[in-house]
Amino acid sequence: LFQALATTQVQDGYFVKHVQNARESATYLTLLSRRLVRMYSARTVSSCTKDELGQRSDAEAATYHTRLLHFGDFNEMAVKNKVMSVSELFARQLMQLTGISAARAASILELYPTPHLLIDAYDQVGSEAAKQNLLSKVTAGAAQRRFNSAPLYHMYGKATTT
Repeated sequence: LFQALATTQVQDGYFVKHVQNARESATYLTLLSRRLVRMYSARTVSSCTKDELGQRSDAEAATYHTRLLHFGDFNEMAVKNKVMSVSELFARQLMQLTGISAARAASILELYPTPHLLIDAYDQVGSEAAKQNLLSKVTAGAAQRRFNSAPLYHMYGKATTT
């Protein structure tokens, strides 16, 4: 489940909303539905192919006309088409965390090229305090500044304990 969430959020580019229970999930979906209704209620919505998507007539541009993909084209575009290495996927996953830039992700990948190696490193550290400080000395960028490694600890350091 952990890997599926990460893949969905990072590789597929979807926002993943974490909720505590079915009630929170229903509440979130209700609010999302209301927002979509507000966004599109004053618009004319029509379907188009992926080739037609970027083409708008002057009449459409002057009105509240929105074109959305046919489901078949949308589904075809959503299919994974690039094979990524574990390290590439891991880097993209890291950059989704608050405060992790490409340079910081690269610094982490130099030490731990895969999530498995990072999780193993956390497992080998004894105390919780030591786990929280495992990446505290990693630096990145021209200034070689340290960064807050707490999000990494919560995502990978606790991966085997939950």
